[in-house]
Amino acid sequence: MLCFARDDDVGIARSGATRQSRCQGRAEVRTKFREAAIDIASWLQEIGLAEHIEIFRAEKIDAAVLPTVSDADLRELGLPLGDRKKLRAAIDALPTTPFTGTPSAPEPPHGALRSAAEQRHLTVMFCDIVDSTRLAATLELETLRRVVDAYQVATCVARYDGFVAKFMGDGVLVYFGYPQAHEDDAERAVRAGLDIVAAMPSVRTINGLELTCRIGIASGVVVVGDSISVGGAAELSVLGESPNLAARLQVAAPRNGVIIAPSTRALVGNLFNLKSIEPLALKGISDEVLAWQVIAAHDDTSRFHATRDATSAAFVGRDAELALLLDRWAIAAAGEGQLFLLSGEPGLGKSRLCETMFSHIAAEPHAEIRLQCSPYHANSALYPVLRHLERTAGLVHEDPPSHRRERFVRLLPDDDKAKRAVTLLGPSLGLLDAGPADIAQAGSKAETLDLLQDFLFAPAADQALCILVEDAHWIDPTTQELLNLVIDRLSDRRVLLLITHRPEFTPPWITPAHLTRLTMNRLSARSCAGLISDLARGKALPDEVLRQIIAKADGVPLFVEELTKAVLESGLLREDADAWRLDGPLPPLAIPSSLYDSFMARLDRMASVKEVAQVGAAIGREKFSSRLLAPVLDMNTATLDAALSQLVDAGLLVSRGGGEIYAFKHALTRDAAYASLLKSRRQVYHQRIATVLKEFDDGFARATEPELLALPLPGGREFKRGPRQLDRGGGSS
Repeated sequence: MLCFARDDDVGIARSGATRQSRCQGRAEVRTKFREAAIDIASWLQEIGLAEHIEIFRAEKIDAAVLPTVSDADLRELGLPLGDRKKLRAAIDALPTTPFTGTPSAPEPPHGALRSAAEQRHLTVMFCDIVDSTRLAATLELETLRRVVDAYQVATCVARYDGFVAKFMGDGVLVYFGYPQAHEDDAERAVRAGLDIVAAMPSVRTINGLELTCRIGIASGVVVVGDSISVGGAAELSVLGESPNLAARLQVAAPRNGVIIAPSTRALVGNLFNLKSIEPLALKGISDEVLAWQVIAAHDDTSRFHATRDATSAAFVGRDAELALLLDRWAIAAAGEGQLFLLSGEPGLGKSRLCETMFSHIAAEPHAEIRLQCSPYHANSALYPVLRHLERTAGLVHEDPPSHRRERFVRLLPDDDKAKRAVTLLGPSLGLLDAGPADIAQAGSKAETLDLLQDFLFAPAADQALCILVEDAHWIDPTTQELLNLVIDRLSDRRVLLLITHRPEFTPPWITPAHLTRLTMNRLSARSCAGLISDLARGKALPDEVLRQIIAKADGVPLFVEELTKAVLESGLLREDADAWRLDGPLPPLAIPSSLYDSFMARLDRMASVKEVAQVGAAIGREKFSSRLLAPVLDMNTATLDAALSQLVDAGLLVSRGGGEIYAFKHALTRDAAYASLLKSRRQVYHQRIATVLKEFDDGFARATEPELLALPLPGGREFKRGPRQLDRGGGSS
């Protein structure tokens, strides 16, 4: 490390309604909530435990008794451990009052539902020390404790914002995607696994025994909820296949090996060097499981290259943007240096536009430098620049410092300059044999930045140069400082400095005369159709499929691509010679796993107001009003307005109709918020929404849009009319 681095309304609102009538209505709504009841048989069937219906009937366990059933009660009834855990998690997920069946029961405080279980997409890592039983028999307990303490799982996991769910002696269960989701949780899990393995050789016992570990990683949808027991034994409940699969994969991993499931493999793309292994027969899993061993992170110059696959669609709908970029390149190539800032939301095609520009100028004599910023190194000084130098010099991580040094100096034919470069950059590039003394001799930051400017500008001496800085929203402060200096020297050089970033990043470079700024917009419906046609190999899709993809994708190319691929791979369509045919009714499109984490990440960052988004999602994508939300949430106007403002500011919602009507900015964001709700919570929310609509609408909605009322089936089952009807075709129940 460098020592200087630190771096349109639903129709329920009536403008003449008074606050008094609203309060009276809310009281009536709450009474109706308390009169609701749950059908125990239907509930058990819904959670996959229908075999216990007769036991519950014989023991007269009804809606009033259910919340009081303990683990000891279930054990006395003779239920096996796995079913007891599932039942406790499902019982804990139930709201406390809507199902009591007792009109006089107290209403739960606002927010009681927030702590209930959620449906999430997680990447799960299970890590275990090899031969721990032998170690325990060989070592004294105090020595063994020191060995396990040196086991650096928690440190490596924290680096990637993972959640250590449970320590089981020498085994560790870790979740990536809970309680905070990230757009790249699968990648984070694999990187954490590699870091744990890399740290193992440094762990030794006083008897000279070497500690090794095995790691299994799997991704998938789980139900994550509150504690499944009480007191000191309480722990987080996670139900789903992924934790079990990760544990089984761990057993099959080699010493200091990381094994990933197909679900994780699909999410990480080409970000890692992987080795396929023979299909695994795993205990408790009927079919053989494909798996891959992770060898190392793949050092690619661009995340776009690493995540792009052969089925990616053609470049469409960006002719004007491409023409502007090529024009600035031509100006720069003629000797007037240019700074081009390219901004856009994730998935709009910033990287694709840059790659298309490079393909257009491929026949011209020119040089390219790619500096890829990293979300994991936003505080690592000069990270993208140092990685560029490593690639250019051909430095190999496993090589000793002498070999790395020998290769590096070839970049600088001048001996004196080469020697000084080794002194300045040696500690960061691993060029020096010894540590502290050499680091102490390193020069100032100013001298180092001057040297790096020379490295970056050197190719422009003989030909035009494009320096591409990707994902500047992750840039470290020192690299940003270096770019400040580069921009100051840009105007009279044959250089195009092209910087991509997301809207949340505020570039400090706003004054240069040679600056061009371009914000990418969403694609038109026509361009989306062209993209879909290319992905479908030129064969027509059924109109209803085409319409649903375009509606869901909202003009974001990445969403179009992932949704189209998901439909084509789902088995819902049959490929004929000239078209795709729909074999049956088209269900609402689900969110592809490749996109789900990115939407949940945005929702999780708004944890304090996420329930508002979830209730809005239960109403539909658009045209839900603050006046409808307030009684459903039992929230006062000031608090609700503040929450809605936060969601608007975060880009999750858009405000219409003078600030009283709201809609989700992306259809898939609404779907993600809705999908995170368990069916039992959806049922509660829909019942409240239906009741509020009937109480406050004075019959308008019942006469014009009766489907909005989302009335439940007898017995309290899932609503026949769900959010698809609530938002008139935009969702799924």
